[in-house]
Amino acid sequence: MIPKFFKGITHLSDARFAAAHGFDYMGMNLDPQSGGISLSDAQEILGWCSGPLLLGDFGNAPMAAVEDGIQLLQLDAAMGANIPADFPTFTKNEDHWISPEGLKFMVFTGKANELESWLTTFQPEGIILESLQEEKVGLRDFNDLIDILDVLDA
Repeated sequence: MIPKFFKGITHLSDARFAAAHGFDYMGMNLDPQSGGISLSDAQEILGWCSGPLLLGDFGNAPMAAVEDGIQLLQLDAAMGANIPADFPTFTKNEDHWISPEGLKFMVFTGKANELESWLTTFQPEGIILESLQEEKVGLRDFNDLIDILDVLDA
């Protein structure tokens, strides 16, 4: 089964979805320049979830903020410009990401009926699905994501 990474989480609905649906990585958006959440909000969200490896996306946050986030949230990996050299990192490489384990992850933004063709064409070793905004607090339609996960699990 292909490893799954749910990236860009900023609210509890997506975090709980990732934990409940067997994602390998759950990526919190902690980059204030791209709509990220505070460390205290992330800590509160993570208190409701368990299972996936936790990743923080820090963007261009300063090294001190990254180190604080890694320690406070007890992250398993991170991505961004100022990640400590000895910490597990997802690294951007042209059209894909390299996981700390050396796997090639790619972002999939299509529909479930396009997934098999996409997997054959690009042959990623892991798939990244990105979080979307809630319709309103606590309300989000996960049907498209569930359809994609059904194809992956088939």
